[in-house]
Amino acid sequence: MRSMPLALSALSAGVLALAAGPALAGTGQQSPIDIPTADVPVDASLPALEIDYPEATTVTVEYIRKDADDPEGCTTRDPEETIEAHVPHGAASVTVGGKEFELQQLHFHTPSEHLVDGDATPVEQHLVHQAADGELLVLGVRIEQGAPSEVDTVLADPPAECGPDSERAGVDLRALLPEDLSSYRYTGSLTTSPFTGGVNWAVFAETVTASPGAIGDLDAVFPEHNARDVQPLTGPIALRPQS
Repeated sequence: MRSMPLALSALSAGVLALAAGPALAGTGQQSPIDIPTADVPVDASLPALEIDYPEATTVTVEYIRKDADDPEGCTTRDPEETIEAHVPHGAASVTVGGKEFELQQLHFHTPSEHLVDGDATPVEQHLVHQAADGELLVLGVRIEQGAPSEVDTVLADPPAECGPDSERAGVDLRALLPEDLSSYRYTGSLTTSPFTGGVNWAVFAETVTASPGAIGDLDAVFPEHNARDVQPLTGPIALRPQS
């Protein structure tokens, strides 16, 4: 996950927190993790994700370099670089437990950073949200190869490193998420330096698909991949079913 311009706050209200008490605020859990489904408790009391995404919006897609000020950076790819789509201010948000998180951007890692029972998918999408106080919420969507989807719209002809940005009109942001919003909830970290903690994660149990062409195009941009290694699971995690 890319770092955000505003400083992270501590978990002010524990909007995604489990009912495990103070341990959540200071676990130091890093992301991503391997989710052991057989050991994850189901907790329907956790707050639902209230998605407010438009059916059509224009996003700006760009290649994000680790050091944008380094003119030599165009010659070498870094595993922390990504393809990122910026969302217009105020266009989309998620509310959790009464707290609103505005969608800032979405980006992609290949292969998936989060594993489920040791298995990766070809791609993972991170939708990064920020509250007014700087607190972060990231929705993790694991992407399988299959039928074309709205992911193809965003990833079509991805920009090259140091290439020009491009716009994608009419993107249905809700269609980037699975139909079933059941999600694994835990408090983790950014997955790129400085790996800051206190990040609210919701990783969807259900995957979405993208065409072989879209996945292949992303792999061509990042032939050596751009995913952080899995980190030890040291903190609480729970599955919040959709209903």
